[in-house]
Amino acid sequence: MNRFLCLLLLLCSLALFSACTRTDRATLSLPTVTATEESTPEPSLTLKPVTATRTLTATRRLPTATASLTLTPSLTPTATRRRWTPTPTFTPSNTPTLDPNNVILRIAAPGPMSKLSSPFNLVFYILPEYTGVTRIEIIGEDGREIYRKVFRTYEQSSPSRVTEDVSFEISAASEVARLQISTQDEFGRIMALNSVRLLLMSVGDNQYTPPYEAFDRVVLRFPRREAEVTGGEVRVVGMIRPFNNGPVILELVDRRGTIISSRLLYFDASLTEFQHFESSLPYQISESQVYARIVLRQSDDRIPGPAYLYSHEILIKP
Repeated sequence: MNRFLCLLLLLCSLALFSACTRTDRATLSLPTVTATEESTPEPSLTLKPVTATRTLTATRRLPTATASLTLTPSLTPTATRRRWTPTPTFTPSNTPTLDPNNVILRIAAPGPMSKLSSPFNLVFYILPEYTGVTRIEIIGEDGREIYRKVFRTYEQSSPSRVTEDVSFEISAASEVARLQISTQDEFGRIMALNSVRLLLMSVGDNQYTPPYEAFDRVVLRFPRREAEVTGGEVRVVGMIRPFNNGPVILELVDRRGTIISSRLLYFDASLTEFQHFESSLPYQISESQVYARIVLRQSDDRIPGPAYLYSHEILIKP
């Protein structure tokens, strides 16, 4: 009996021990399974969509920056307008305004090839620095003098306006003639001369044409008026619109009327724009200094005599 009880207790102890051992194993195995399941989702992939979203947001902002850059071309027209505004004042305009200051001697009326009978009204302007002994002359087709008047003009603060009623007589029914205006300095040198061709009629009504454009035919860039030149040579740079295809005479004339130096220049009168020229006038003088006029003049190719003359005075030294 005692042995049976001991055996029974032993079996119960073994059963209890076995049960505890299974419980411990079960308990110990559960953390292992849980640890395996929790370690699988690492690393935290849930943050990557957030990062991608921020990247996309930054990408969406780039077009906004690009759109702001598209405003830059709108500044271009403003810059272009600023370049168009200024106009070089030393360059003659192809369409100058009727300003007497643009021309040394400007014949405002009559215009070229006006049909005129006697008398007709003459209007012209003289720049202040070119006033002096003034001549109005009409030269006939054969070179004879049809009309002449000499008087004195005086320097003023603005261009002098001269008006004159011109009377003439011709033997033919009509005749082509040249009306010319000139001024001389106190030494008898011609300072300026301008002219226009007319059709004179014995009878009939006066028909005035528009005057020439208000610009001088010569723009002398160098040397300037009253400039001082040394070295035995005067370098001359300028632009010209010739009266005709004949030669243009460039010369240096002192106050005694002596021609110190001269050149012949040739241009194409069919061109409507100004033609650039560069030349030189060598000189030799015995005095310490000489006042001389740079002269550019051209003769009429139909009627004898000068058609145009431009000049200004400089000081030359050895």
